[in-house]
Amino acid sequence: MKQEIAKNVVLNIDPIKKFRTIKIQIDFLRPLNKEETTTRRLLANVLSNSTKSYPSFRALNDREMELYGSEINVYTRNLLNLNDLAFSIEFADPKFLLNGNDLLKENIDLLSKIIFDPNLKNDHEFSDESFDTEKRNLMSNLSSVDDN
Repeated sequence: MKQEIAKNVVLNIDPIKKFRTIKIQIDFLRPLNKEETTTRRLLANVLSNSTKSYPSFRALNDREMELYGSEINVYTRNLLNLNDLAFSIEFADPKFLLNGNDLLKENIDLLSKIIFDPNLKNDHEFSDESFDTEKRNLMSNLSSVDDN
């Protein structure tokens, strides 16, 4: 299923019968711009660690476990002349759960919170601790690439 959910934002849901999971991914594509690449990577890292409803990495991880081990991924990648900021969630197909719980709505809700309800200290800033931690991690990753 392919659906445009906003201008230049497409939701793709592709059922793959051979796996026992469902994966939903939303990609935000922008023209590749060297000045934005690091910022988008930092944004992905900060957004993937908490939401307003789940204000710590542990709280978010606990929620993933409540949803039978759902897995959230937020990352960036370059695709030819585009930069992709991707948000995905993968979760158990209800056909394979003993109780048959349909977790689609709850998983979409969690993914939506990652994208649209970030853990902000006010209306427009990430917490200093979260931002600074991810900034240090990113700088460390970049320096390790330079060393190799």
